Amino acid sequence: EDLNGGGGSAMFFELEIFGRDGWATAHYFALLPSAADGSLLPPPPSGWPVLFFLQGTGEMSHMDWALRFDFFDAEARRDFIIVSPYAPDGKSPVLIEEPSPWGVRVSRFNEDGVMYLLEHAVFSLKHSRGSGFVDESRIYITGYSLGGEAVWNLAGACGRYFAAVSPLACSGHADVICTAQGALNLLHLPLRVFQASAEKPSWKSDRLLQWLGSRLSGSTGPHAQARQVGENFVRVIDYGANRDLWEIELRKPGEEYDPRDWRRNHDVWTTVYSNEQDYRLLAWFKEFRNQSVALVKDLAYDFVLRRPVMPSPCMCFENTCPSQRSGIWCGSADGRCLVGTFPEWQEARPICGCVDEQTLQGNMDLIPRIGDEVLAISGHPLHDACAAKSKASTEPQLTTKILDQKFIEIMASADEGGVRISVKRQFGFSSTCSPFCIETCSECARSGLVGWASGGPTDSSQYCLGCWASWDYSMRQHVGERTVQWSRARGDFTQRVSEWGAVIQCGTCTAVGKCPNSGSQMCTRCDAIRQDWFKREVQLRVSCPGVIGQEFSRLLQLVDQRSRPLTSAAD
Repeated sequence: EDLNGGGGSAMFFELEIFGRDGWATAHYFALLPSAADGSLLPPPPSGWPVLFFLQGTGEMSHMDWALRFDFFDAEARRDFIIVSPYAPDGKSPVLIEEPSPWGVRVSRFNEDGVMYLLEHAVFSLKHSRGSGFVDESRIYITGYSLGGEAVWNLAGACGRYFAAVSPLACSGHADVICTAQGALNLLHLPLRVFQASAEKPSWKSDRLLQWLGSRLSGSTGPHAQARQVGENFVRVIDYGANRDLWEIELRKPGEEYDPRDWRRNHDVWTTVYSNEQDYRLLAWFKEFRNQSVALVKDLAYDFVLRRPVMPSPCMCFENTCPSQRSGIWCGSADGRCLVGTFPEWQEARPICGCVDEQTLQGNMDLIPRIGDEVLAISGHPLHDACAAKSKASTEPQLTTKILDQKFIEIMASADEGGVRISVKRQFGFSSTCSPFCIETCSECARSGLVGWASGGPTDSSQYCLGCWASWDYSMRQHVGERTVQWSRARGDFTQRVSEWGAVIQCGTCTAVGKCPNSGSQMCTRCDAIRQDWFKREVQLRVSCPGVIGQEFSRLLQLVDQRSRPLTSAAD
């Protein structure tokens, strides 16, 4: 509906998304290009480009749409449809909350939910305003602070759908960027990053850009150039292949550093967005198109989930137990089986295996996303049975429990080939350009996989993305850390990751020459890791009553042991 009544240019949308806490409503604004009198401008022949705008946590709760878009120059706003999510009460399924020393706070965007919101916005505008109203080949994304982190992560997970991206005042997560999927998404994606020279080191993007420049651009090293841009001194670092970093000095000459002055140390967005004549960010966006992207409807596809190597630690079948939850299925009011959004769903072993395999084969569109309807598992239809049982019960979460139990039974009986899932996507972006596929990998001898030639003048070798990623220490490091996280979530603290990315088991580590305890008892290093893991004041990693009961039993044993009088030096 129009916020300003008939003829207004700001529109409000909402949609339901299933998350960790059940169904929740996500909200977003859309600002349509309009003339000075408020009347809508006619779209160009190819349609309007879309600028997806992600803000920081403080601004997400602002209701006044004018405050949300007054960053941008008025003339520039007439060239884009600007879409931005918001949280009217500070809560949204596209935001992830976690405990902190200051209470429960928003820690990051849920990138899966954000991507679904963007697809919903483009679909809704094309449906309500006509198929030629939006140009899918010109979808750009920018954001600052927490939104800048989300821009980085979206580029690593879904960069193939964007024409160009520009994160400001924050870095992304290396476990999303420095992966095989991230490398393929960022290979040809124009990237312009802005940050303050006095920004926190952990929030700077230098490391990610160095990795991208050396791995994907073939650059021998970044090239820096200092220049005066408007009122600020700017250091522009070129990493090759339309990737550059603009580091802005916000402090005035002679001004001392004040760690509490966030406007001098963090706020580059006010300078960049409001000074289009100097920084020309929106003009830079207009230089790029992505002709391989289209919005498709009713896409039917199959994918395979591999059987997890490690069994679930419990069989409680509780809906809130992430050990049993498949991680992606949920039940709608009409009994359909839909894909939901959970912060941990992509961390599940079967899902990660599916993503890696589809990425290697170049089928990145055929990975389950939010809103997809699951039609059948291993050829067994789900809709009729779930709908009948859901209508016969007054319990709202019965459908989810039925699906989780059915999924566990199917996965438990699956062979090495995995389980085939049949899915239908109502709408979503699709990349029509197939990645480069090699004939035969020189390392693993598999054919028809995504990869590239070595590039040497005398070397005709070709390598698939999987083998290339196995040699990259940054990628190996994150894969190893993810494996160790899985093990620790199940109570195994006998593993660690070496500096080269290898997972080392207790008994072979070299904490003091060699692990002194190669049997069932943990060495000093592993025991320290376990104690540190349970000391952290974060939300429970496992909500299963059985697993929590085991941990409290261990805690009770420790209390009992320490309550007894000392009888020996060992005590």
